[in-house]
Amino acid sequence: MIRSEASRAVLDGWDDMKRLLGVALALFAAVNVIVYVVVGRAVTPFERILRGLREMERGDFHVRLPALRGREAGAMGAAFNHMAAAIESSLEARREAAESAARLAAQQTLTGALHARIEEERRALARELHDELGQQVTAIRSLALAIARRAEDDGAMRNAVQALTATANQLYDSMHAMVPRLRPLALDSLGLVDAVADLVDDWRLRTTGIRYETALAPLGDEPGDAVRIGAYRIVQEALSNAVRHARPARIEVRVAVEDGALAIAVADDGIGLPDAPEHAGRFGLRGMRERAEALGGQLQIASAPGAGCTLRVRIPLDQPEPLR
Repeated sequence: MIRSEASRAVLDGWDDMKRLLGVALALFAAVNVIVYVVVGRAVTPFERILRGLREMERGDFHVRLPALRGREAGAMGAAFNHMAAAIESSLEARREAAESAARLAAQQTLTGALHARIEEERRALARELHDELGQQVTAIRSLALAIARRAEDDGAMRNAVQALTATANQLYDSMHAMVPRLRPLALDSLGLVDAVADLVDDWRLRTTGIRYETALAPLGDEPGDAVRIGAYRIVQEALSNAVRHARPARIEVRVAVEDGALAIAVADDGIGLPDAPEHAGRFGLRGMRERAEALGGQLQIASAPGAGCTLRVRIPLDQPEPLR
C-alpha cells in the first residue's frame, strides 16, 4: 500500500523554492554590484565635465578637461575644451577692445585739450600782435614820416627814412596778414558761417582761375567755441590743400546742420588724391581727421585719380567742450 503525504510534499516544495529564491537574490545582488561599478565608471567622466561647467559658471574660464575615457565622453570633453578656449579668446578680445577704446577716448580727450590750448595761445598771440606790435609798428611809421619831413634837404637821410618807412609798412602788412591766420577775427564777431564765407572770399581774391561756390545754410544757434574753431580750421586746411595740390578749376564749400550734427563738405574737380593719402606725407589730412575725432566727429574722403576729391566731416553739436 502506498499513500501520499501532502504535507511533506509541500515542505519539500517550499525548501526548493527557498533555495531558488536565495540563488535569485544572490544573482540580483551580484548584477546590481556589477551594474553599479560599470555605471559608476561610465559616468565618472560626465561628473568631471559637470565640475568643469560649474567652475566656468564661477568665472574660471581657464579650466580644461583631460582626455576622458569613452567615445562619447571624449567627444564631450573635446567640445568642452574648445568652448572654453573660444570663450576665453572672446573675453580677451573684448578686454583688449575695451582697453583700446579707453586709450582712444583718452587720446581724443588729450588731442581736444591740445587743440584748445593751441587755439588759446593763438588767440593770445593774435591779440598781442594786433595790440602791442601793431601800435609799435604804427609808431615807427609815424616817426619815420616825421623824420622824412625834417630831412627833405638831405638826400641820404631821405632815402634811409623811405627805406625805414617801406620796411615798417611791410611789417605792418605782414602782421595784419598773420593775425587772421592765428585767430580769425570774423569767427568771433560774425559767427561760423560768415567766417567761412569770408575765408572763401579771401581765397577768391588770392587765386585766379578757380571758381569758388558756397552753400552755407544758417546754423540757428551758434556752436560752441571748440566746434567753431575746429570746423573753421578744417575748412581752412581743406581749401589750402585743394588750392596747393589738386590744381582744380572749381571748389565748392558746403556747411549745414543735419540731424543734430554740423555737416561740412569741401569738394574740388582736381587731380584727386593718391592711394593711402594720409600715409603719403599729407599731414594736413591727418590733422583734419584728428580735429574731427577730438570733437566726437568723423572725416570721410572720397577721391579718385583725375576725378577730384570730396572731403566730408560730421561733428555732433551736443559734444561737451574739451578739457583745457
